[in-house]
Amino acid sequence: MLICERKYVLFVPCVLYVLCLFPAADGRAEPTAVQPASTSGKDVRVRTVHLLDRLARATLDIPGGLKKASVPADGKHYQPYWFSAAHADQKKFHRRVILNYPDEALRDMREALVVPVGTRVVFPVDGSDGDTLAAVHLVAHSGGKARSVTWRYSCAGGGESAEIGVLETESAGLDKVRQWPEETGFQIPAWCRELTVETYLTAAGKSRTAGGPVGAGKPGAAGDARGLHAVWQDPRLQRPFAAIENSGYNVLMIVVDALRSDVVGVHNTEFPSVSPVIDALEKTGTTFPQGFANGNTTLLSMNTILLGAHPRAMGFLTLYWAGQDRRPNFYEARPTYVTRILHEAGYVTFGATHNHLYFPGYKFGADPAFDVLQDSGRESTDHPILVRRALEFMVANRNRRFFAQVNLIAPHQPYAPPKECADFVKSVLGDRRPLVDLRYLGEVCWVDRHVDLLLKGLADLSLDRETIIVLTADHGEVMDIAHDCYSARDQHRSFHLHGVTLYDEELNVPILFSLPGLIKGQVSDVVAEHVDIVPTLLDLVGLPVDPRMTGRSLRPFLVEGTSLPEDGAYAERWTTRTYREGGFKMLLHTAKDDICPTVASKVCRDGEWLELYHVAQDPRERHEVSRQHPDKVKEFREKIRHWRQFLWEKGGKVGPNP
Repeated sequence: MLICERKYVLFVPCVLYVLCLFPAADGRAEPTAVQPASTSGKDVRVRTVHLLDRLARATLDIPGGLKKASVPADGKHYQPYWFSAAHADQKKFHRRVILNYPDEALRDMREALVVPVGTRVVFPVDGSDGDTLAAVHLVAHSGGKARSVTWRYSCAGGGESAEIGVLETESAGLDKVRQWPEETGFQIPAWCRELTVETYLTAAGKSRTAGGPVGAGKPGAAGDARGLHAVWQDPRLQRPFAAIENSGYNVLMIVVDALRSDVVGVHNTEFPSVSPVIDALEKTGTTFPQGFANGNTTLLSMNTILLGAHPRAMGFLTLYWAGQDRRPNFYEARPTYVTRILHEAGYVTFGATHNHLYFPGYKFGADPAFDVLQDSGRESTDHPILVRRALEFMVANRNRRFFAQVNLIAPHQPYAPPKECADFVKSVLGDRRPLVDLRYLGEVCWVDRHVDLLLKGLADLSLDRETIIVLTADHGEVMDIAHDCYSARDQHRSFHLHGVTLYDEELNVPILFSLPGLIKGQVSDVVAEHVDIVPTLLDLVGLPVDPRMTGRSLRPFLVEGTSLPEDGAYAERWTTRTYREGGFKMLLHTAKDDICPTVASKVCRDGEWLELYHVAQDPRERHEVSRQHPDKVKEFREKIRHWRQFLWEKGGKVGPNP
């Protein structure tokens, strides 16, 4: 049950509505007709201030006191919120709250303040000019029957004080909740300088009406509130941008798992297109056929993409993390996640992912700082779920500036495309038998159709002219038998997989940027890397690039067509490093590496060994040429050593000394 008083704003899909409440004959507040807040919702853009970022400036009056009170020790539903700037005694209440939806194999993870019912929180408000407070309200109980809890909002300032809204919610066990409640909002008076929210048990047998708290949640007043926790999910102050302000751009980042660069767009010269939507998107913006990942696994690459830095420069190394929880040090250094940077700039950030390596499903997995992260555990059958969730987010946040990442698992193993796409690929290819597996191409078709849904959704919301689209892949996939090998360490072969080698089959991925009217339609032969994506996005939306990032902004080329200097590209896995520049590429294997690919059978051995390829002439990396170019081997060995040392020092000398 949800009962509201005063004037509040209810956010529902498609449009922002204002609901005005007036007393009925019996004194209770009843809603009038719902009216749109603007006759042209698409013309209104609001700046967002996340209140929990100000938690250190807030006062928390908690039953039993800050030190004694706690949040339930339930790792399934509550995780640390590593980005909290609250005081030490407040941080335990600033949490990630996780809801699980078994029917969709989905985990929904959000930032929230979690406090015992009976708590009173006072936030400073730095002036209000028609601001709206928006938040999601949930009450969790650890057992027993559902109980009614009242949330009361009030403002004070300039010698005035007033209650601005009241609502009631029924408590529920988090393991039974299958959807976050609708977002609710309250108008903030212009004179407001202090915003207070308090929670307490609703008086037994009757609903709360205007007036003071009922029992303040104390045992014996309206019942015992022990075991009840109020979950205040990402409360935000929202104010329309002034007409003279640049309200910036949204960002839609599409990351396709295991998508090779040479199977889509201009880089596909081997067979007819099976990805018409991605190919068309490529023509609306700037594409880099020589796009490269800086790692060959999902966890490394997804973090690189979001950090704008090589993992080693941020102290993020998967095997180094595997044996010990190193997250406290990692987050204490404030990693450069673009999600967090945009959050602090007033964006709302969202991830719809198929990435079981995000917390909490992976030991010591990373929290990538999304305000809302919805993570699916299915294979490519989850595409409709994730796309629907992403579109729902964009609908609900169409008036805010947002960053949305959608991670689509196809064409990752197992290659099991739906029949419609398998048949489509067969009809397009006919008798052709390309290097890549036809089932893999069927999954490329499948992901292409879901990219189409995302783009049409943006257009339907009239957001396509103010949303920067980035499309890339976390890594590629080995399809050439010449690069086949077995790793006892990884316990699988490289063929039809990834994560074992650093050949271009695994590293060469699409990187494209699109926003008609801002980004030119062009193709670049310059090397672009995952580390370049975030610096470029920040430059495009007018935010400074963190000096700890190791990528460069590609904006001069995207917007002005200014030539970019050739830049070397460095990538690594735990036991191998690679560097490319000037048409050559070297792979340096440490003594711990246990692979010997077919193409390198004449040079692989125990101890350190290397491979060199003239990729400008041999893009498939089938002819190892280290003996023919000893000077290039010497030069690249030194550059790899330099990169390792540079990144290790930039990351605060975290992890093994290279």
